[in-house]
Amino acid sequence: MSSILPGCLHPSNKNCVDWCDNGLLIYASHNVLIVVDPKLCKRIHSVTFHSAAINNVCWAPFRRTLNETPQRWLVASSDIGGRIVVADPLGAQIQASFSHTNSSVINICWFTWKDLTDEFLMALHSSNTIILWNAENGEKIWSATYGFPIRMLKLDPFHANRAAVATDNSKIALLTDISLGAPQKTKEISDENLIQLGNSGNQSNVNGTVQLVEFHKAYRNVIFAAESGYLYCIECELQAILWRIPIDHSLVAVLSCGLRDSIYTLLANGSIAFRIIAFKSSERNGDRFHINTICTSDVLRQISNQKVLAAALCPTTESTIAVLYHSGRILFWQLASNESSLEYRQTFIEDLVNFSPEDVTSSPIGDLKLYEVGCVSALANGLTCVRMRPIEDLANDVSQQAPEDGDKPLQNGQLAAVGTQAGILHLIDVTSGNIVRQFNVQSSAIKCLEWGGAYKIITAGCTHSLSTSNVVRNDIFLTDIRTGLSRRIRPEQDETALTLIRVSFYHCYMAIAFEKEPLEIWSIEQLRMLRRMSTSCPLIIDMACYKHHGVKTTESQGHSVYRENLVILDSEARLYHVVVKGLHVKDGKEVNTQWKSGSGWMMRVMAWKDDILAMGDVDGRLAIWDLSHRSSRQVRSSRLPVTRMSFSRLKGDHTLAVLHPRDLFLWDADQLVQVQHVSIDPSCVALDVDLCGTNPLIITNDNLFHFISSNQKNVPILDADLPYHLNPAHFEEMRKGLQKEPIKYETESSSIRALHLEMALRRRIGDRAAYLLLAVVCSRLTQGFQLPPILQIYWDSEIFRKREMQLTLAACSDRNVNVKRITERAVVLGGKAKTAVVDHLTMSDQPEAALKAALLVSEQNSEHAKSIIKLIATNMIAANKIEDGVQLMFLVDSGWHACKYLQSQQEWLKSIVYAKAGLTSDNDILSRWIAHLGVEEKFSMLLAECCRDGWPVIVETVSSSGDTFLARAILRASTSSPTSPRGQSPS
Repeated sequence: MSSILPGCLHPSNKNCVDWCDNGLLIYASHNVLIVVDPKLCKRIHSVTFHSAAINNVCWAPFRRTLNETPQRWLVASSDIGGRIVVADPLGAQIQASFSHTNSSVINICWFTWKDLTDEFLMALHSSNTIILWNAENGEKIWSATYGFPIRMLKLDPFHANRAAVATDNSKIALLTDISLGAPQKTKEISDENLIQLGNSGNQSNVNGTVQLVEFHKAYRNVIFAAESGYLYCIECELQAILWRIPIDHSLVAVLSCGLRDSIYTLLANGSIAFRIIAFKSSERNGDRFHINTICTSDVLRQISNQKVLAAALCPTTESTIAVLYHSGRILFWQLASNESSLEYRQTFIEDLVNFSPEDVTSSPIGDLKLYEVGCVSALANGLTCVRMRPIEDLANDVSQQAPEDGDKPLQNGQLAAVGTQAGILHLIDVTSGNIVRQFNVQSSAIKCLEWGGAYKIITAGCTHSLSTSNVVRNDIFLTDIRTGLSRRIRPEQDETALTLIRVSFYHCYMAIAFEKEPLEIWSIEQLRMLRRMSTSCPLIIDMACYKHHGVKTTESQGHSVYRENLVILDSEARLYHVVVKGLHVKDGKEVNTQWKSGSGWMMRVMAWKDDILAMGDVDGRLAIWDLSHRSSRQVRSSRLPVTRMSFSRLKGDHTLAVLHPRDLFLWDADQLVQVQHVSIDPSCVALDVDLCGTNPLIITNDNLFHFISSNQKNVPILDADLPYHLNPAHFEEMRKGLQKEPIKYETESSSIRALHLEMALRRRIGDRAAYLLLAVVCSRLTQGFQLPPILQIYWDSEIFRKREMQLTLAACSDRNVNVKRITERAVVLGGKAKTAVVDHLTMSDQPEAALKAALLVSEQNSEHAKSIIKLIATNMIAANKIEDGVQLMFLVDSGWHACKYLQSQQEWLKSIVYAKAGLTSDNDILSRWIAHLGVEEKFSMLLAECCRDGWPVIVETVSSSGDTFLARAILRASTSSPTSPRGQSPS
């Protein structure tokens, strides 16, 4: 159960939302972290680790090891005060808390180094400083301060040592020396690592601000950036702009998919567009990437005036989007066709977008649309008051009339009413933390709120006139929460503003106090005024109602007539006692007390239950008056004034809640002993309090509703509140359920079918490591199973080469591309890429480019020419001119030697890329790469082993990691595979 219900967010909460593989959404509201179950569209937990507003939040990345131990639920968050917290929000445990002296935090990112996923955190601090932190203990590993402005930091998901930062003049800088060791503190960035957006030839157009930078999750080396009303797609190594489209300046987010070459773009008005990137070869326009807008969501009218602060894409399905609004509301959207399910985790991006290995391009399947599938509501802006429904009144009403089915959410006795500045009334189920009803009861702010029965609520406020006088129009409404029907109680008239209302214990009457008007007593049942006190009525500060001591009821015309009391406190600390019996109101009599004017007590509030009358003053003092013994006791509760008091409604319980602007105290009024103390966060002020049993309900001026059920500030989540698919006890049941579903790839082998079903299960529960491994295994054992783009490095060489050819041809069309790097790529690929780069070089006015073009088209078939070029290439590599040496090696069919040289220089990823793109066989290069990975990157080693059908190693490694079920499934499938000699027994 979430103990905090949020409303309007803090401006610093922008972009503070993240979605983990296991299917939980987390976002920030002021200084509170809130966890949401997207399947049920329900808040399931909330924790407070910060004392200032949160400005960054991110789940720890998926674990790159295979074992049956539970996933650690770690979240990193930072606040505007500069503090970073690493914690388990579900277990309510802080792992580390740290900060950098005299600096604020701009960005935080989990730094994944080899198989270490959640041990390091990288943060961009003010003054252009990047710090790598140890997330386990908060120790600083290194700090680097750069000599150029940095406004944004993004880590490359495919290259651990690379990051992109946004800087001045429409530029993106690549930091390529990131590691666990301290990077070089460079003051300048070389041109080879600087990407210029806009038209570099027009200086007036290069002074814009980079609005957004995101790495593509599908393909390595690809960046999306927004600037000056354009969205760019950039190949960052080649510094080539692959495409550029105009886009609204109100762009909030670009959410990229990893399983398809597609993105979602989100505007500030909530409009979402789903776009697919495709490649076209044309004689007229050349070889280019372009982007197709497949569908756009509707802008919902009821929230069109609300600003979007953040969005997140489910990393597992990549078909569900969460949009977070400034109001605190979350909308969930689902990409689907007419034939696909709208239930969360039932439809994945592969079911909606096809990926063709023939042309290495994604295309939509059917007519795709974006559907709104759920909403997490939030409290309206400007909370004013809270009142708990009396449980005994519910029992009385239910016994009289059976509820309709639509009223069942209102049957819970633990229902709280919350009023707002917008005149909106919220009904909150305290047991679940959900808003069960919402009513627009009046146009003015709800200043006062009281229950008039189990299903009736009385609200009051006032509308100020346009003149400078203090005359207002008071609004008092009675609302039936079952129907939502509101009735005005008093007619509108020019008068002074009402200050408070109180409803009697049996809900027979209510008292209305004004600034300068006499007190009025009204019958709730008949909605008519019973008595208006004389014009000499004093200025009323507070009122309290309770049943008469030794109450007696009489029957009159079939109705019970109750005798009830009203106690009035005036501005001179005088008490008046008014008795109401039926329709008769007796004149108020002054009660002798020791707190009259001149005693030093300036009373502000009071509460009454049984024989105890409690009063609080402006100096934070609390007075308890025992009416039966005519005795009083005093204690100082706080140095700050008492703003509100409320007794528990439990029979015989005299727990008293005393609220101050910064503190809440629970007192045992019988013994005058403090029971509980709740400190209010220093960034906010408490507005009102009531009690649910003996548990406080508090609303604060940061628009948060708090239900405090224990003395602990944060409590762990209950197992019952965890989503179904996260409970290991349900995995076997889910496994059996999946067996009834069809799989996309038919196979005669039941063991391979079982492997596909296990892959579906692991994906559904968010076990990404197991899912990725099973995907690569299935691609080797199942005909027609194509790996998604995120696993491109494990593609077969033929398909891999097609994608690299497309990329190189498109980059050649950009005149600002890095000539040296594009030439190197083209030489490795050969064929059409080599021709395209020659055309690009010949158009250059640089002599070096012309000479390189001449070399590429010259004849190198003679053995003498090859040996000379190979010697020159070797010398270049030895002189650390690796790129030029690699080009020459591939030019004379010595690419194998070039890849070996790259590996000797620790350029492992580049070596395997060039081997797949430019060699007829990459087995030897692959073997050396696998041996390197086996040292510290065992998960990547497992994926690479699949490429050479290393089943014995795979089964042994998975089994030793603890996931014996997965190891057995791979063993059975690999030994029974019908595909040629791949299915060798690993035993």
